Amino acid sequence: MKLILLIFFLSKCVLSQEYDGSVHKFHRDTFGGEKYNSRPLEISSGEIISLNKNAVKDLTKVVFGFLPDWEYAGGMHNYLNFDLITHLACFDFTVDKNGNIGNPYMWPWTSLMNKAHENGVKVILTAVNFDDDDIRNIISNNTAKYNFFNNVKNKIVTYNLDGINVDFEGLYTSDRGAPINNFMAELKEFINTELPGKEVSFASPIWNWGGYWDLKGLTESVDYLFIMAYSFYGSWSTTSGPNAPLTGSSSTSASLKAALEISPHYLDAVQAYPDKLILGLPYYGLHWTTKTSSARSETIKFIRSPRFRDAEPLALNYGKIWDTQSHTPWFRWTDTSWNQIWYDDDSSMSLKFDLAIEKNLLGIGMWALGYDGARSELWDLIQKKFYQPTAVENTGPFPGDYKLFDNYPNPFNPSTKIKFSLPLEGIHHSVSLKIYDILGREVETLVEGNKPAGNHEIEWDTGNKNLSSGVYILTFQAANGKGKIFNQSRKLLLIK
Repeated sequence: MKLILLIFFLSKCVLSQEYDGSVHKFHRDTFGGEKYNSRPLEISSGEIISLNKNAVKDLTKVVFGFLPDWEYAGGMHNYLNFDLITHLACFDFTVDKNGNIGNPYMWPWTSLMNKAHENGVKVILTAVNFDDDDIRNIISNNTAKYNFFNNVKNKIVTYNLDGINVDFEGLYTSDRGAPINNFMAELKEFINTELPGKEVSFASPIWNWGGYWDLKGLTESVDYLFIMAYSFYGSWSTTSGPNAPLTGSSSTSASLKAALEISPHYLDAVQAYPDKLILGLPYYGLHWTTKTSSARSETIKFIRSPRFRDAEPLALNYGKIWDTQSHTPWFRWTDTSWNQIWYDDDSSMSLKFDLAIEKNLLGIGMWALGYDGARSELWDLIQKKFYQPTAVENTGPFPGDYKLFDNYPNPFNPSTKIKFSLPLEGIHHSVSLKIYDILGREVETLVEGNKPAGNHEIEWDTGNKNLSSGVYILTFQAANGKGKIFNQSRKLLLIK
């Protein structure tokens, strides 16, 4: 009897966590009313231009961001950096049980979509439903399903969109695995046939609670997954803790790293299809009142879900505390009781970006665009990690000084790209770019001679070379002929 009660209790906890863990639903319910209180905007009109496929995106990874309609209504879209995103997912196009699709608030966002398309940013329809009965009918009733498929097609054609992201959350456990995977595969086949070149993706959970999801199969059924890498803690939590822990108390504890490295979570998908996975990260935090000042204290009450633009100035005021177990920051203060806010800043986000790079994932993403407002820290981090200007030869604008960029990818197999900049000063420069092994023996000379000012790129391909896995040293030396000499080196990791 005790065992039955324990199983029942644990199952209720898991189900409660999954339902309450839909932060997209929670934020729509919490923040959605803000759009009606915002300064009225003129509804856009006019032609929506097509994606400019010739626009150069100097990003080494896909950067996929959801933009909720309450952030659009609040004017937060004015702070978007179109050089640093590849996909703009408009949230939300609510789907009813019969497959009919509504529009986001103040739709269409014509001027915003045109600006995105001008800059080579794809605009994605986010189809949303959080009701288990509705979702079951959409994916299993052929009338509702094909009505949904055709409505998706019509929306994409009417508004010149570039694809669809399906955000169906709270599915019955029996609808996970084959039912949702087959539905997504059918949708992808339909879109590929009717609208070639348009993308089909799915917003998937970071952790396979209960083991009901077939995540490798789900990855196979779409062009890519947006992994919702958050909601490890939330309004339901009995203790405070990190929203998106990079690591846990053990290698198998629930965390982002464990989710990508063990089964039945994403291990198989990462091994087979890393280029179809986007690590979606939180631009928001969690605020509780707690019984003590200690990390992971028992909670008294869940207060709110502060966006980065609100959490960061509070953290700078009260003082950040670094949680070494999860590699995330948090802070606390006391009024009538202790308050704790756990969130992600540019330091913790940097480690998560590194995880996406280490696993060779398709890219990173965020829930949600606009949550950082006018703050620049997270944009600066994306630029630092994933932005590398396109190589040019002897053309302006010229860099102001010598620079050797991080090679990409790193680790790599079999090839990696190396970029360096030469300043206008001197016009032509004597350049040496060489590879050494860990013992200091020269392996290869990539560049030796004069190069013009500007940005340059070269690829080191080890495919036909008898080199073992390990660390190699890239050395970069340049001189302008007027006494200025520059030296820099990088570590390159070859994994076979």
